[in-house]
Amino acid sequence: MPITIELDRGQGPYKGGDLIAGKVIVINSTDRSRQLSYDLTITFLGKAWTQWKEGRNSRDTFRQYLVSKWEIETYFNQSFLLLQPGNMTATRTIDPGITELPFIYQLPPNLPGSFWSKHGGVTYTAQVLYRRPWKWDKLVQRDINVQGSYNLSWYPITAQPGYFTLVKKVWCGLGKVKANLLIQKRGFVPGEEMHFKLELDNDTRMQLKKIRVYLVQITTYSAQTATRQEIKKCIKLKCPSVQSRQSLTFPGCIVIPLDLPPTNLGSCRIVQPRYSLLLKIKTGLFGKTCFYSILEGRVPISIGTAEITTSPSSQSTINCHLRRSNHYSSNTTLPNYEAVSNEDNSSTITTSLNHLRLWNLCTFSREDYDSDPPPSYEDALALPPVEESCNKYRLLTS
Repeated sequence: MPITIELDRGQGPYKGGDLIAGKVIVINSTDRSRQLSYDLTITFLGKAWTQWKEGRNSRDTFRQYLVSKWEIETYFNQSFLLLQPGNMTATRTIDPGITELPFIYQLPPNLPGSFWSKHGGVTYTAQVLYRRPWKWDKLVQRDINVQGSYNLSWYPITAQPGYFTLVKKVWCGLGKVKANLLIQKRGFVPGEEMHFKLELDNDTRMQLKKIRVYLVQITTYSAQTATRQEIKKCIKLKCPSVQSRQSLTFPGCIVIPLDLPPTNLGSCRIVQPRYSLLLKIKTGLFGKTCFYSILEGRVPISIGTAEITTSPSSQSTINCHLRRSNHYSSNTTLPNYEAVSNEDNSSTITTSLNHLRLWNLCTFSREDYDSDPPPSYEDALALPPVEESCNKYRLLTS
């Protein structure tokens, strides 16, 4: 008796918190009803897993043996009865022809994205178990594609430029090679163009023939306090060669593939893919017969699901503008300082500072300093103690 699972949105992708709606189709090709021994159930399962083997050496026999490392992180595992759409009863009788059993399920929020590799992955499935006492049970499974959420605006470092500078001396005193790699920002989304600028200075007697720029995916797997890394080259870009005692400035562009998962899959603990822009330079010893690497460097980047948005409210730095309310003298009490917010003047913070902390923390323009400079160390020590009622400031943020 064939059983299939169909989703209304097909391959998706889905996100955390979305509703999964579909139906289970059971086909009875006979001309009579089939009576089931157990109710049909559907199970929604989401988990992350890692598994690999490591070689160890025995101290007694000096032989090598393998040790398995594995770990499972479960996000949800829930089962439901498949009910008849008409009378909403458990499914025990399958009529001749096609029987459709609808279902609906809401995914938990903040789920990592789907991912699969040789040593680990994150999988989401919908499973229907058809129990047969006279035969092996039949398990029908349908994969659910879930896209992780990684908003680049939450990480201000992704909006900053990335670069590295390396200087490598070549053996036998042939000279040195200097490389600079610069990108405008560190955060990108799939389908976006990543522009970079490569500067090379070949101060050797050799020709730099194999110059490559790669977009690499470095996946870290964790299991039982052990970690394992896997490096995958997603894109390769060839750069022109550099002759001896010459320089090169090469502007390049790489388009981020659409099928790349976000950094760390959004929120996964045991499977964490990360990305870098890798520069690798090789040179030949005997023509094209032997190559060896003389320089290699990386610029870490982040792949997200939402582009970087720059707005005043999203900036992490707060600029404080302080304004003097009256002039300072040794015969008067400590003046009040006001700070007014550029966005909301009602947001005020009252604090108390002593004389020296006030002048050390606050910055003033040149005009304020010339008209009323801060007191000297001796004058500050001679000042009377400040009353608590006079120690009030309104901090204005923008």
